[in-house]
Amino acid sequence: MLRAALAEGVTGRWVWDATVFHLVPVQRQSTTYVFTYYRAQGYLYAERSLIDTGGYARALLLARTVGQICRHGAIAFAGRILGRGNWVARYADCARWTGRLDRLRNREAT
Repeated sequence: MLRAALAEGVTGRWVWDATVFHLVPVQRQSTTYVFTYYRAQGYLYAERSLIDTGGYARALLLARTVGQICRHGAIAFAGRILGRGNWVARYADCARWTGRLDRLRNREAT
């Protein structure tokens, strides 16, 4: 939004101490929504190497990706059970890695 406004010649001033309230609809306040959002992000922004890699290197990438999904998923699960506030970030990481796995399996280029 800021880039579009600047491109149109809008001027303004950045106020560092400004308070901003984001109204998030109830539909976006679920773990399902968070997972779906970050999974799509992982798919969309997967490194080019995930798409172009083949053979043995591809197998290693698959194994690493599955390992990262398990790692971040387990940490998120434990954090949620233990009441730690940072579990959502690990949950989002797990979803991103799942999106990367989807991309690696599909080998589609955008």
